[in-house]
Amino acid sequence: MALAVCGGNYSFTANGERHGNDLTLAYADAAQRIAAAGFVDTYLVPFRAGDWPEGGLPFGDPEAFTPELVAQVRRSAEAAGLRLNTVLVPSSGIDSPDPPARYRCIIDQAVALGITTLIDFGLHGDDSMEKYVAMMRAVAPYAQEQGLSISMKLHSDGDPETILDGLAAIYTGIDHEAFGLCMDPGNIIYYTAPRETDNRFRPSRLLCVP
Repeated sequence: MALAVCGGNYSFTANGERHGNDLTLAYADAAQRIAAAGFVDTYLVPFRAGDWPEGGLPFGDPEAFTPELVAQVRRSAEAAGLRLNTVLVPSSGIDSPDPPARYRCIIDQAVALGITTLIDFGLHGDDSMEKYVAMMRAVAPYAQEQGLSISMKLHSDGDPETILDGLAAIYTGIDHEAFGLCMDPGNIIYYTAPRETDNRFRPSRLLCVP
């Protein structure tokens, strides 16, 4: 199987500064081009595309991410012969009024797209690990019922000496078959390396979770 990313694009200026995370093409056009390149299975990055709402696909908002919009995205992929099997969840919404309800909405929207895996960005800044673990313990059984798995990806600054220990604590705290860790090597290198050593990787800090 081949994997393609559609719906988000990192671009850089000549001096290395990132200036965009958007897909300027319509998603339908990008999907056709990805399929023409020989890809099939697709990791959906919902930030922005030319035929999506401003700001990207509003996962977790049932009023904004309407059934019609869900159907549009799915048709665009299917018309190109692509399979949507994974989607990025940039924010878990643990500070929303009802985090479990919001996340169940995300699960429902993902299932309607044919997706089977959520890549969750986990904690950000001062987010509470306790709140995150409690929310995931509440929604993981529902995800499993819907045939969906949740994989948390390291995507937050922290103490390089303890950040992977924190991942392990989250993993063991949730302790459910539907929840796992996405051990992205690039992110592990970036977020666990001391900044004063120019982000060089320290192999002793690698953590592997089955």
